[in-house]
Amino acid sequence: MHHAARPLIVAFVVAALLSLTGAPARASTRDRGTGYQQALAYRAALRADALRHARAAAARARQERYESGWAGRWTRAYGVNVGRWADDAIHAGWPDSQLWTLGRIIRLESGGVATARNSYSGCSGLLQLAPGWWRGIGDPFDPAFNLRRGLYLWRASGWRPWVTY
Repeated sequence: MHHAARPLIVAFVVAALLSLTGAPARASTRDRGTGYQQALAYRAALRADALRHARAAAARARQERYESGWAGRWTRAYGVNVGRWADDAIHAGWPDSQLWTLGRIIRLESGGVATARNSYSGCSGLLQLAPGWWRGIGDPFDPAFNLRRGLYLWRASGWRPWVTY
């Protein structure tokens, strides 16, 4: 079953259960006393419970979509430090076909630590970009900038600049 259909199925089941509760849909004039108000309160409680369940199902569906997306894949494959940068990489413009390699490069170069710096070479940031690629242009420790400059470098030279490739 497709994960996006789960909240709809839950909502349908909840609606069906509400129709089977036995609470009157509308009361006759003789039922407008205490019993009628109790029935209304009972239906309101059922609706609140159904809404709570529907919200929980929607939250589970969002979590499943996240886990099945790139952030979840990177987290499972490379760890939390790398997984948290997947959405930023997509936002920076990295093509889907290169995301597995990019995640591996981030893990091997910086371990997913945005403030990583090689004291010998001066390479910095998630992708350990050499100073010639960022000096005077931006901050290599800014993950968004680092991923954009890395994309620029990748488009110019492929994966050759990264020795870990």
